[in-house]
Amino acid sequence: VSFLNFLAIGGAGLAQIGTGWLHGAVQAAAPGHPEAPYSAIFQGFALSVLAGCAIYAFARDRTD
Repeated sequence: VSFLNFLAIGGAGLAQIGTGWLHGAVQAAAPGHPEAPYSAIFQGFALSVLAGCAIYAFARDRTD
């Protein structure tokens, strides 16, 4: 259980680092649009949720 907690906390930490880089890159590419970095971050999270839902949709249900 501790290793699973470590992976979950590590994933949250990596997400913070990744969104920070994404925010900086989009802000540099579109300096006149302050909403652009946040839009990119939300789109990235939406894609990750969509990927998780797609994996879950095709997972086999085991009741044993």
